[in-house]
Amino acid sequence: MSKRNNSQIYFQALTELQKEVLTGSLLGDAYLGIAKMNLFPFLKIERKRADSTYLEWQYNCFSNFCKSDVVERSTFDKRTNKTYYRCGFRTRNIPEFLPIYQNWYPNKVKIVPRDIKLSPLSVAIWFADDGHIKHIGKSELSLTLATDGFSHSDVLFLSSYLKNLINEDYKVYQSGVSKHGNSQHVIYATSKATYAFIKYIQPEFSKLSMDRKNVWENINLDIQAQNKRSSKYYKLAGTILNLNSFYVKDLLSANVYSKPTRISDVLVNFLKLGYFTRVNHKGMYYYTLTTLGKQYFSALQYEQSLLIKE
Repeated sequence: MSKRNNSQIYFQALTELQKEVLTGSLLGDAYLGIAKMNLFPFLKIERKRADSTYLEWQYNCFSNFCKSDVVERSTFDKRTNKTYYRCGFRTRNIPEFLPIYQNWYPNKVKIVPRDIKLSPLSVAIWFADDGHIKHIGKSELSLTLATDGFSHSDVLFLSSYLKNLINEDYKVYQSGVSKHGNSQHVIYATSKATYAFIKYIQPEFSKLSMDRKNVWENINLDIQAQNKRSSKYYKLAGTILNLNSFYVKDLLSANVYSKPTRISDVLVNFLKLGYFTRVNHKGMYYYTLTTLGKQYFSALQYEQSLLIKE
């Protein structure tokens, strides 16, 4: 863990970086509180020891407000008969935190302030704390952001904010009920919106040392998310990639589909996605792969190779 010189502590206004980190952290695992007999709030962040490098990064962002270093502790749980190791830090009571506390905890209960301003860094931190992306098939992904600590109206506000920020749809679903009987919700995104979310946060997320949540490393985010495919689809894709330029009759000879109308429907969809250009030559369309098309069908070949290995 890091060491620091506590001989002098300089209290100063929050930097823009600290504001971004604090916003993302408060959407996630961070806590602002005011202890008894104190006028000003402290910031506390704690997480499991496996994520200590990420916590160390957060600590370094606020080290000028801290009296001590990152602290590790262990807890024995009789229910599971296991010992759990955690690490965390707590700042001093800081006057600069007071207006932020009043905005996020107006009645001593955390809310999402309606004047919140999100950035790629703050959203990346929110995802690092409470987000999860899983594979559906080989390269289709789904995003879930846990928002159990917020009210339904807060979660609806956040989903709407994300939609306007990233220009994709982020839906809200009920995930359960708290021990106090309150509904709990999550924000969910399909592959297209998940791809856009990843592209939005990726440059900043890479700084957080949370590689365990990066499940998209081998996925080309610049092409459309790929759903589960039939063997015919893979065969057609391979034939197209090998030909590069072709007529529909050239695909018929590959015995993928027996009807020209079926192939034409598929090619029209590919054309709309920018995977081909085409010209009319003597009453027949002549298709040529674009650079984007070559990337897409190459990705399909890679996906098929993974399926074969399984």
